[in-house]
Amino acid sequence: MIDWTQLDDLQEQLGSDGLLEIIDIFIEETAPVIERLDPDSAGIGADLHFVKGGASNVGFKNLVRQCEIGEAQARAGTRVDPDPVRTSFATSCKLVRDRYGITV
Repeated sequence: MIDWTQLDDLQEQLGSDGLLEIIDIFIEETAPVIERLDPDSAGIGADLHFVKGGASNVGFKNLVRQCEIGEAQARAGTRVDPDPVRTSFATSCKLVRDRYGITV
């Protein structure tokens, strides 16, 4: 679900404070997009693409995969179920918060 090696590498490069700042910014910028995901919106593909880009930067592998699935559905004109994306985001955030002791 999480690429811990990627996060460890970021921590090595940026230090603990830098890593936590990156994670915090990702969550802060992504949470509103996750909340507004609407299967009936013409912009859901663009929203999923935005989430996927940020998720790939912080090692949220499962979230990236869920976004890819949703993007493909949107491109095909199929109704996108945002629940797997929301669930993956919430679970990934919890795992990272627990590992690094982040409180929000």
